Amino acid sequence: MGPEEFTSAGGAKYIMNLVDNHSNMMWLYLLKEKSQVRETFTEWQALVENEMGRKVKCLHTDNGGEYTSNEFKRYLHKQGIKHQLTAPYTSAQNGCTECTHQTIMDWAQEIRLSLNLPTNMWGECVLTSAYVKNRTPIRTKADTTPFEAYHGQKPNLSHMQELGCQAFVLKQGNNPKICNQSVECMLIGYSPNSKAY
Repeated sequence: MGPEEFTSAGGAKYIMNLVDNHSNMMWLYLLKEKSQVRETFTEWQALVENEMGRKVKCLHTDNGGEYTSNEFKRYLHKQGIKHQLTAPYTSAQNGCTECTHQTIMDWAQEIRLSLNLPTNMWGECVLTSAYVKNRTPIRTKADTTPFEAYHGQKPNLSHMQELGCQAFVLKQGNNPKICNQSVECMLIGYSPNSKAY
């Protein structure tokens, strides 16, 4: 999706959303340029194939030029990945991903507005929405979270706090003991790779 009207704080203007149809687990990437799609897909493919011990077999996308370039077609063919495309101008054929994406955007807007964040923080709000969505039960999956359906275990939620609560970031470098060792901030999201916020 994109380009967004406002560049995110990290410089992104596009959103790439990948959803596993079996578990509803989603991976959301913020991109500065559409040209990053192939590289991002390659990184995602390596991640999920390593985690699952299985190959990606099928990719279902819209007809966006980033997915129909000769370079991307050759890559998918070489990897043995079947590429299914929606009919032009019929995003409903990509229903699961479209609905998930709409939910993420609605949640992100609500987070940004309720925390009174500047417009350029939309990217962080979108990432936070995806993080929370992966840990929220889905009725159609017997109240299992996408995280649990994908990883085979319940997610640990002990680190989660109310968005907008007070958070402190440790100052890096040599700080005299008499001075503040941290900076007061507001919690707006979670790190996907550590127990950090």
